[in-house]
Amino acid sequence: MKPAGEDALSQAATKAAVIAEELENTALTIPDELTQYLLGTVGVVSQDQGSLRLVSLAAQRFLRMVMADAQQIAKRRYKQLQAKKGLSAKDKEKAVGPWALTAEDLSTALREYGINHEVPPYFLDRQGQGLV
Repeated sequence: MKPAGEDALSQAATKAAVIAEELENTALTIPDELTQYLLGTVGVVSQDQGSLRLVSLAAQRFLRMVMADAQQIAKRRYKQLQAKKGLSAKDKEKAVGPWALTAEDLSTALREYGINHEVPPYFLDRQGQGLV
């Protein structure tokens, strides 16, 4: 009979092998070469494809979360803009136009994750009110 610790280790090893196999077969948005280059710029050198793909997957998930939050912020801003116009429901879409994701929306979403991103001043209009 195996000790409880060995059984738990074998289960963990089996789960890790399954995850590694799934990572190899998954098409990621961020290429392995880009992940390897970016990790190399900060001093991390790894030849293990599994760890590179795991970092790529984590980065992809983070980007997806930030973009989803930025999209919600843009939609909320669009609805507020529609409400300010004081038009009928039919005319609101025509008067305001379709919603668009702006750098300000992205900056707001990044701030929620502790990343302070400011729009460079050369992208601001003369009054500093928004994007050109």
